Amino acid sequence: MSKFTEAEKVLATGLNNKVVDAQLTAATNLEAPNFTPATGSPALNPDNAATPGAGFDTSARFVGAVGTTNWLAGWTAFPKN
Repeated sequence: MSKFTEAEKVLATGLNNKVVDAQLTAATNLEAPNFTPATGSPALNPDNAATPGAGFDTSARFVGAVGTTNWLAGWTAFPKN
């Protein structure tokens, strides 16, 4: 069994993965996180996304789970305990 090597599995140039700051609004706020990318975030640039394969939403215009609309608001709770 070999060890997981991040550089080989995630950061290898041939995989075309990008390591950038997504500039999320307040992702680390434990009581009221906001995962919406800030204006100018590379996550809002559809050119940063690879062409999706079969089974993926080809109409998505952002990278990640949240685009310009925070669909978590109103029904997701983040209690302290």
